[in-house]
Amino acid sequence: MADNSPNSPAERWLPKRIILVRHGESMGNIDEEAYGIYPDHKIPLSPQGIEQAKQAGILIRELLDHNCKWEMYVYVSPYERTRSTLREMGRAFPKPKVIGVREECRVREQDFGNFQDAQKMKQLKEIRNKFGRFFFRFPEGESGADVYDRVSRRGESCYRIARAGDSDIPDEVVQVDSGAIRAAEESEEL
Repeated sequence: MADNSPNSPAERWLPKRIILVRHGESMGNIDEEAYGIYPDHKIPLSPQGIEQAKQAGILIRELLDHNCKWEMYVYVSPYERTRSTLREMGRAFPKPKVIGVREECRVREQDFGNFQDAQKMKQLKEIRNKFGRFFFRFPEGESGADVYDRVSRRGESCYRIARAGDSDIPDEVVQVDSGAIRAAEESEEL
């Protein structure tokens, strides 16, 4: 009979926990006009977002400290707001506990197009609501289905790497991204 306990060789290639973190409040969350001023990937955190990120680091550290031998690996979107969130969160973690950080472009935000005009985006979002949120593709951007496909491919490649035994899998994996990515990952589980 196969040993399927969490520490068995058959199951050890899976992390014990994956912690998903949405980036802190960004300037785009405060004012949608920011998307017409900055490229989406360069929108920074707001001062409140910086504080939220610091607090998230403290809360995650408290959660992980219940397991005195924890180590973690981090995946982060290449967007400035997610990288800044990780940088601020990271102040709470001892460096030896973070065994790796990987910038993963497949966990970036849904692309709504370049330098968005607030009025045009309002009209497009109304059309999207009539058409269907999942399949509507923004001009110069992505649909929810595109994001789902991208995130699914990322998950599949992580699974293959882990199964191949090419790397040690830590007990804890943290992913810093946007809420859109989480929605796509959760819909895959249904």
